[in-house]
Amino acid sequence: MLNHATMKVMEAENQKADSEREHQKRAKVFKELDEKLKHHEEKLQKFITKSRPYFEEKTVCQDQLNTQKSRIESIKKDINRAKSFYAQTLKNLEQISNEIHMKRQGHKCENDLLNRPREPGVGAELNLTFEELSVNALSNRYASLPEINVELEKFNDYSMNSVSASTSGAVSEKDEHEQLDEELQDSEENAASSTRPVEGKSEDLFVSEFYLGELTQ
Repeated sequence: MLNHATMKVMEAENQKADSEREHQKRAKVFKELDEKLKHHEEKLQKFITKSRPYFEEKTVCQDQLNTQKSRIESIKKDINRAKSFYAQTLKNLEQISNEIHMKRQGHKCENDLLNRPREPGVGAELNLTFEELSVNALSNRYASLPEINVELEKFNDYSMNSVSASTSGAVSEKDEHEQLDEELQDSEENAASSTRPVEGKSEDLFVSEFYLGELTQ
């Protein structure tokens, strides 16, 4: 045990001696560097004095820059929150607009149904619009036909001229004119009987169905 303790003491003394040598070596290096520093300070004292305000200002600016960076990060977060709120607001406005549009369309459809004319029931008479269309169609259909009265007057004039021109004619010609007068009378009776009122109107609208081509033959 004694020998073992003696060996530890000797090792510790050796480590102490090594540490002292290392310390002396480091101290020598430190001394050399300290001398160099003093030498540079003496040599560059003028430049150090001139540049010191710049380094101090750099420190202040660095602090301000860090403050601005923190503020920018905070503003970015606020912007992101504002964007999210704006997007949500737009969605809400769009939804409200769609609801209003749908309500207006619903009211418009209801108003159209209320303002629409009542349709006739099963077995009821046709409405006035259909009657007017029917009458207009008939009027357009027979608008191109010549007037019956005008044609009859022309036929009467023709008959009278024929009668006056043939007074000195033969008995056969007189019979022919009498036959023409009878045909004229028959045609007038047929025209009067062939006219009929168009149903569906309060006024009496007569449409002739007499074919006038026979009168001109």
